[in-house]
Amino acid sequence: ELDVYVWDASGNNDHCTVGVLVSGNCDRENNGSSATIAGNIQTKAGDKVEDVEVSVVAGLPEYPFTKITDLTGEYTFGNNPLGYNYTIKPYHNHNPLNGVSTLDIVLIQKHILGLIEFENAYDLIAADVTGDDRISAQDLLDIRRLILGQTTEFSNATSWKFVDMDQVFFDQTSPWDYDVSIAIDDLQASEMSENFIGIKMGDINGNAIANSSMAAESRSTGVFSFQIEDQEVQLGQTISIPVYADDMSEILGYQFTASFDGLHIKSISSEGIQIHDENYRLTDNKLVMSWNPERAHAVEDALFIIEATSNHTGLLSTMIDINSSLVKAEAYKGESYEVQDISLEFITDIDELAYVLYQNEPNPFVSTTIVGFDLPKADTATLSIFDTDGKLVKTYTGTFAQGHNEIRIDREDINISGIGYYQLESGEFSSTKTMIVLD
Repeated sequence: ELDVYVWDASGNNDHCTVGVLVSGNCDRENNGSSATIAGNIQTKAGDKVEDVEVSVVAGLPEYPFTKITDLTGEYTFGNNPLGYNYTIKPYHNHNPLNGVSTLDIVLIQKHILGLIEFENAYDLIAADVTGDDRISAQDLLDIRRLILGQTTEFSNATSWKFVDMDQVFFDQTSPWDYDVSIAIDDLQASEMSENFIGIKMGDINGNAIANSSMAAESRSTGVFSFQIEDQEVQLGQTISIPVYADDMSEILGYQFTASFDGLHIKSISSEGIQIHDENYRLTDNKLVMSWNPERAHAVEDALFIIEATSNHTGLLSTMIDINSSLVKAEAYKGESYEVQDISLEFITDIDELAYVLYQNEPNPFVSTTIVGFDLPKADTATLSIFDTDGKLVKTYTGTFAQGHNEIRIDREDINISGIGYYQLESGEFSSTKTMIVLD
């Protein structure tokens, strides 16, 4: 205990006795006139949640007080007078799109259809972005509008919700009666474990970034390709652009941004899959699309058709690009929900796709050369390098997209001089060409 003195301008003074708790982790009871309230905030996976506004409320003139959690997810309020009631409540409403993607829509829809069960009550709470204590198609619409950029926040939920870590869910399938604050009645000693579980709303697969020490994960396992037949269009021409794709039989959803240079998009219409207004947004010269079916199925025809007017003359391949500028371009494959990157291939004639192995460029070369090849469908291929005696010196094996692909070869990796050979094998196709390596 310490005495604190106060003097006014005339020299009058008075003092009071205060209690000081040294270190918020002292394993002893505070015998002073005040106590500390502290705790931490973490996700169900144990990731500490940073930048959470934590408020302590009491029936005292100077309250409430607010602290911001740091990288450790911890907060501390010292010198709280004993004998009063306190309430601790966190708040965090930044970046609602953090961790939210079309894959979360896929998972929620499968839950609604009864095809999967969520692992815990926290996933159910995360899915209820409309705040009506149930999981429905309205939650899917709310999340999709956020992904497409039609809204900047959920209609009736903050970006994060927080639940008392000691919360007991008596019914894991109906966890709606939960505590979003912690009440401390008649504070008599320091309370150092007032902890919360942070729930990123809309994030079912748990890839939200909770603090600044976490890096965004890159979990792609392959490439899913869209195809468009390349053609030259004239200034002012109105054209229909069918969009084809790889094998759709295992694709459970996708999202992407498409940029258009020299094309004015008039409409998007369904063909092999159902595309509704709620699946896309047109803004300036960009198309943002988020789509998923109830169940994956093969598609023989074009997926959808883009109706557009050309603003200048040129090839479609110079006017259209798929990227992640507004929403990350990715597709979800199979029951394990493999995340795949998305590419856009331009082809001359969909019916004339064939295996082609091109001459390496440059040839001859000194340090680096590029071997290009075409595949009629996405498939595994192996490029083998042989020296002049036919001895295998290097192989490159991978899964490549339909259409044109390239492999870079560095001289230091093959360690040959003079004439060499390279052979491409994919399925029953095999082709060999000669390369020249200069000293």
